[in-house]
Order: sequence, then C-alpha cells, then structure tokens
Amino acid sequence: MVTLPMLLPNISTHCSISKGSMISGCALVRPPTWTAWTSARRCLITVDREGRLDRSQTAKPVIDIPVQVQRQAVKRMQKLRKRNWKYPEVKTGDRTQPILVEAIPQVLQAGDCLVAAETGSGKTLAFVAPVLQRILSSEANPHRPATGAPLALILTPGRELAYQIFQVVQSLGSRLGLRSHLEVGLGHGVAPHPKTSIQGIPLDILVGTFGAVSNQYARNCYTRSSVRQIVLDEADTLLDDTFNPDTMPFLDQFRETRNQTVQRIFAAATYPTSLDTVLGHVVSSNDLNEVVSPGLHMPLTHVEQKFIRVSRDGRLEYLAELLVQDQTRGKSTLVFSNTSHQARSIARYLNDQGIQCAEIHSNLNHYQRTSSWSKFVSGEVKVISGTDVASRGLDSRDIGHVINFEFPQNMSDYVHRVGRVGRMASVQHPKITNFVRGFIQVNLVQKIETAIRRNTELPNVNNNIIRIIKQFQTKKDMPSRFQFEP
Repeated sequence: MVTLPMLLPNISTHCSISKGSMISGCALVRPPTWTAWTSARRCLITVDREGRLDRSQTAKPVIDIPVQVQRQAVKRMQKLRKRNWKYPEVKTGDRTQPILVEAIPQVLQAGDCLVAAETGSGKTLAFVAPVLQRILSSEANPHRPATGAPLALILTPGRELAYQIFQVVQSLGSRLGLRSHLEVGLGHGVAPHPKTSIQGIPLDILVGTFGAVSNQYARNCYTRSSVRQIVLDEADTLLDDTFNPDTMPFLDQFRETRNQTVQRIFAAATYPTSLDTVLGHVVSSNDLNEVVSPGLHMPLTHVEQKFIRVSRDGRLEYLAELLVQDQTRGKSTLVFSNTSHQARSIARYLNDQGIQCAEIHSNLNHYQRTSSWSKFVSGEVKVISGTDVASRGLDSRDIGHVINFEFPQNMSDYVHRVGRVGRMASVQHPKITNFVRGFIQVNLVQKIETAIRRNTELPNVNNNIIRIIKQFQTKKDMPSRFQFEP
C-alpha cells in the first residue's frame, strides 16, 4: 500500500510512504478542471497494488478529494500497471524500503543531487518523476511549451539509454500535458536533423545523448536561458577521462540562467572512487545531496551464476549448445562480446547454425539497433549478440540468460552486463554464464567470486578506460589483447 502525491499545477509535494510498503505503480494526475489549487491544498490518495482506491487509508486533505479526481487517479494507476510500471524495492536488514523514497524528496529540494543505485532498481523514475513535478510546479512552465526552449535536459552517453529514458519521460509526461523530444546521433551514414525543423519543436524536456545535444547547442538550435535542470545519467561515464574534456565546459554554460541556479542531477549505476574527485570540480561536496542505495556494487546473489573455463576453438560450439537449451525452455538470451567484430561473427555463426540471432554494437546505426531490439522484445528472435552498447539502457523483463562470451575487461562493465537479468518484475530463475580465458579474466573472476561468497561489495568498480590503460602502461604490463570498443 502506498500513498502517492497528486501531480498538480502550482503544487509542491513529496512522497509519503508507510513502513513496510512496496510501491507497484504511480498515479500521475493533472485534473483539467482543478487548476486553481494551491500548495496549501495538498491532496494525497492511497491506491493498493491492484490499482484500487483504498478509502480507509486515504489521507484527508485540506479539502475533500473530488470523485472525478479519485477516478482519474485510479485509472492512471491501472494503465501504468498494465504497462508493467513498477517501483522497485531495496531490502535493508528486515525492512523493505523503496529506493525512490530516498531519492525523490532529495531531487525535489532543487539542490545538486547524486543518485547512485544498482541496475534495474528504478533509478530512472527516481529522477524523472521529480523533474516532471518541478516543471509542473514552476512558473517557468507555460501552458504551451516554448519552441526550442527546454526546461530540463536529460543526457546519456549512449543512444539506447537515451531512448529508454525518453520512453519513460514521454509515457508519463504526455499524461501531464508536457512535451518531450529525443535528440540522438543516428550513426553511420545518417544525416542530422535540419536546424529549422528542430527550432520549431515545442518542448519542456530534451532527452538525448551528450554528443548530439551538445552539438545542437553549439549550432544554437536550443535556448540555454530556459534550462532549469540538467540530469547526467551514467554520470560516471560522462565524467570520466573520455567525456570529461567536453562535459565540463558544457556544464559551465548552464551554471546560472536568468539569475536562477540550474539544478544538476548525477545518476549512476556504478560509483567509482574517482567520481568524487571529478564531482568536486563541478559542485561543492557540502552542497551535494547524495542518495546511495545499499545494494550498490553488491553481487546478484539471487541469480544463478557460473564461471566456465573454455578453449578458444571450442567456445562457439558450446555457446550454440547453451542457446539450444535456452530456446527449448523459452528463454531469451543476451550474448556479450568485447568488440563489434566478435559480436557480428557470433551472430553470423549462430544464424548459420539455425539459431536466429540479432546483433547490437557500435558499427550499426540507430535504426539498425532499434530494429534488432524490437525483434528481440517481440520474440521474433530469442538471441542478441552485442557489445557493452547493449549493457546500458536495454531494459526487458523477458531476458532470462546473460552469457559473457568474452569476459568484460573491467568491473564496471561486468556490473552493467549482469544487470540485464534479475531486474524488478523480470522473469523467474534468471542465470548468468561467464566464459573465462586468460590471466586478466581469471584475476577479475576471483575478485567477483570472493565478493559473492562473502556477500560484500564488488571491488574496483571503475569504467574510466583511459585511466585504466595509463595504469597498465605505467606498470609496463599492458596485455596484448586488452581491447576497448569506442
């Protein structure tokens, strides 16, 4: 049972959760005939897990809740439930506490905020919901969104993650009368949008990859002065040595707009120690509100996991055997490699063996990746061969098996890959199979096995690729096959 705030114009609310409750949906309402309510008239209703209004538990507002509003809230709840919208929960000792209870109030305070939570824990909703709430309650939000003048930016390092977040923003925001737009680099051979067509788009929220959005701002396609909030999802990646030279100057452009401080929200599924140092150059540690999930960097003890030594020559045949078993059981499988070339080779081999397989990697453009993922989600194909591009932003409840054909080269990539299974409301009895070869892989596997056995945090969760390479070069022991995909 959960008490949820009604999202109304000119209203400032917070989440109110009873002890031991589990949120399984969200009632987002903007009643068309009740726009004169003020922040003093705060309205709370309680909806159970089946989407029914619980009159016995509903908090009494300052004024009675109109029946029309009650029905609309329940209707929204039921629609979201049918779409499998579920707020996850994080277990702390003998208490069950939703991660959103901690994150949403912090983000609503309007100060700079860091939200770090494990993959599949509902981190996206933890910043999307309060961003929508602040836009609705802001005087800067007009009845009609201004063209080319977003109030909030949500930036990601990759297209798949941007597309996933955009789906969440669009699904929830459209019900509230908010307009959103997706801006991504479309990849090989695809021309960017004409500037004139972009400037004519009315929007409240702009979601996109950092590269695409920053390029459009450089072309003056969007107005900087309108921005009130900036979200960096996968902040550990956007602030590492690869992106940092571009990210920092971009953020500096938005320190203050129209004499108002711009709120910066940093979200991440991994929280390397180096992130503290980088954030120190962006925001004072005294001014940063941190929300860190107790499950962050913890191994997935509820997921069956195997580490198998394989030879270079026999691993393709063994992979095919595992996939035949998965298809017999009706499981969908993600197969990970470290390079685009290897991912494509696996897909071709499996298709030649009669196992239908799609592929997702950086050598495909946005449309090709989207087509592959659509086939996988619809069940047209049961196997996807991909690189770490597929480990971020691809969210499906139907993935039952992750196979690391090539073991990840750092702990952060491992965390993101295995996070594709064992997610909230996902299939039962998921499993992970890791093919292990070489000294570097064995060393990483030993650390993971130790963490699983002791139920302690995974060590050295760091995806700062450039810094890792420099460390190896300093030690003069850089492995010959230590390859990274751009």
